[in-house]
Amino acid sequence: MDWAALEAAHAEEPLPYWQDVVRLDGVPEDVRLRHAALLPEPDPDGLSGSARLTRERARHGLGGQYHCAPSTQLDGLLAAGLLDGADLVRLAAPAAWLLSYLGSAARRTDAPPEAADARTLLADLVRSRLGTDRAAWHRVAERLTGLDPEWDPVSTVEALLAG
Repeated sequence: MDWAALEAAHAEEPLPYWQDVVRLDGVPEDVRLRHAALLPEPDPDGLSGSARLTRERARHGLGGQYHCAPSTQLDGLLAAGLLDGADLVRLAAPAAWLLSYLGSAARRTDAPPEAADARTLLADLVRSRLGTDRAAWHRVAERLTGLDPEWDPVSTVEALLAG
């Protein structure tokens, strides 16, 4: 199949059921990577295929599986080496959900060590980007509470802390 032609046709005029097409077995990984937002959310073992697919899909939001607790999902992705601590801060989304996970992981004795790595990175970013700047803290609070209409809630923790 000429995937480049198919993608070009979809870009010109959206093809019906494109989401189902990119999820089919046998779709080249590079095509799936370009359309990662359309892939199913990874379970604790990740998506079938390479770790790159799981990492790329994490950019488009995690924590929305009805049959899998968010902590189970992230614990599994971390334990499997599909995500690492830096990914929780710089790659995965949404920020509010990841902050909640990191807060609860800090109180759990069974949390993966990568969660502690993420909390260390988060603490460094909070010190360097927010520090004692009241306006910066206010901006973050507005974003987290939905009061900033310009804020995309499906953003990373790092983007949340950015100016």
